[in-house]
Amino acid sequence: MNTVNNGLPQSGDILVVDDTPVNVELLAGMLGAAGYHVRSATNGASALRSVQARQPALILLDIMMPGMDGFEVCRHLKEDALTRDIPLIFLSALTDTANKLKGFELGAVDYITKPFHVKEVLARVRVHLALSAAQEQLTHQIRELQQTDEQLARDIAEHKGIQENLEAALKRLQTLNVQITTGQEEERHKIAYELHEQLGQEIASLKMYLDLLKGQGLGQEAQARLLVAHGIAKAMLQRIRNMSRNLRPPELDALDSFGLFEALQRYCEQQAGAGGWVLHFDAPPSKRPPRDVALACFRVVQDALAHIAQHADVTEVWLVLRDCAGELQLSLRDNGAGFDAAGVHDRARAQSLLLIGMQERVRQVGGSLEIKASPGSGGEILAVFPRAVPKDGLQE
Repeated sequence: MNTVNNGLPQSGDILVVDDTPVNVELLAGMLGAAGYHVRSATNGASALRSVQARQPALILLDIMMPGMDGFEVCRHLKEDALTRDIPLIFLSALTDTANKLKGFELGAVDYITKPFHVKEVLARVRVHLALSAAQEQLTHQIRELQQTDEQLARDIAEHKGIQENLEAALKRLQTLNVQITTGQEEERHKIAYELHEQLGQEIASLKMYLDLLKGQGLGQEAQARLLVAHGIAKAMLQRIRNMSRNLRPPELDALDSFGLFEALQRYCEQQAGAGGWVLHFDAPPSKRPPRDVALACFRVVQDALAHIAQHADVTEVWLVLRDCAGELQLSLRDNGAGFDAAGVHDRARAQSLLLIGMQERVRQVGGSLEIKASPGSGGEILAVFPRAVPKDGLQE
């Protein structure tokens, strides 16, 4: 902002309205000397036209004028939304309180009496221009804040909509995961039954038939071929039984009859005997968890032992299951070959897919799973299961 020597602001477009040319010249001279741009009007009608043509920053308006007086001019200005905020100072030789009150009631911001005093006029003009500028800036800031608030409200509404859509999609995905897991268990049971009761029985019948052929006085070459066929049938029968057992371990039925701890102990002891490793089982009986949690825990142990049997070359396995603070905490550790835990998410490896499947199974019941391992140092699987199954059997 430019200033003149007296330190007053050299800015502002001021309209002086007075029917006395001497007064106009006097005000124009003192204001112009202070750095203000001044224009004038000698009656109410021309004043209104001047304002409509270009709005001034401040109006100095005489009250006593022929035709349309200052009060009427003020009333017109305040009724127009475009001009009502222009600060207006009345000029008059009238000093009675009634006229001053009327002026303020109509919307004037101040009152200057004639004859004019330069310092008073400049002081009042400077103050009201500053107040008007501050008011305009405040109004602008309020408008910006309102726009920001409205934009924020729109952003929040949009974010809420996106979040609701994501939550709905997640719930659909969770429901699908439950259905997939349920379907997998049912399919496991069906395949295990077909392997054991149908294909297994047929292979067993074939083995019995081959046993009968041994005593039929066949030639040496035929006997040799018969022994080979018998060995193949026996191996196939054992393999089918193992596949059926892995798909649907008999110990799994003990979940409902005896609970998770008893079922795990039976299964781990059977696997230890079959695998030739020593089992250290530490899972004291406790309150039964929900069946979904018990099934997930059993399947994690089953998959972990399958991984150990195929890849770890172990001699000892430690299983610890604790019930504390509303959670089931499972630790399964071995002293085998170990593996690179950082490579678990390498989906190109069947070994990794098995471990990833374990993680997903635990997550579906609202738990968490951590794998600790390194080549040559064995491995450990740490799983935490909630006592209370989240809604829909899953946790977000």
